[in-house]
Amino acid sequence: MGVVTLTVVENEQEADVIVGLLQASGIKSFHRSTNLSSSAYGAASPTEVVVDESDLSRAQKVLEAR
Repeated sequence: MGVVTLTVVENEQEADVIVGLLQASGIKSFHRSTNLSSSAYGAASPTEVVVDESDLSRAQKVLEAR
């Protein structure tokens, strides 16, 4: 299986927090810069949080609980 985008957040710092939460729950994840226009996010640099497709459902639950 491949990786999928769990969410897109405004900046790398927010993505770091989410990745930390996921990893604390045993879910491998990482973040990467998007190719989305930053104008939709103001001056921020949009960042994707990515998980393995098989972990998506569990990762969504962790994210909802935060």
